[in-house]
Amino acid sequence: MTDRIRAIEGLALAAALTAVFDGVHNFGDQFVQNSHDASTKGMHGSHLVYKNDGSAVEENPWRHGPEGRTCTASAYGRRSVSRHVASLGVARSGSSGSMMIAQFSDMRRWAVGARQVSRTEVVAA
Repeated sequence: MTDRIRAIEGLALAAALTAVFDGVHNFGDQFVQNSHDASTKGMHGSHLVYKNDGSAVEENPWRHGPEGRTCTASAYGRRSVSRHVASLGVARSGSSGSMMIAQFSDMRRWAVGARQVSRTEVVAA
């Protein structure tokens, strides 16, 4: 019977994490993610853009130094997507960590309460 309970608890945890991650994704898109990264996630193509802001090289071809470094638009879009994934990963880690702390602290209280009930029953009997 304990294997069945353990399986049910595992499914409940998976369902809870899925629900939390769904809510956290929207939170991450609105508050954690940079608005510039959100707008440049879909960049693609072989034309050159500047690495620091994603603007096309044709608009201002005279930049020098670190601000003048270029890459393709596809590479810049992939970089924006990786920052998006990293920011959502941070938000998901925080939410799942707080959820696990809440779950285990609640289970600890339940286990202490169960031990106290069993001791009082033994004493009363």
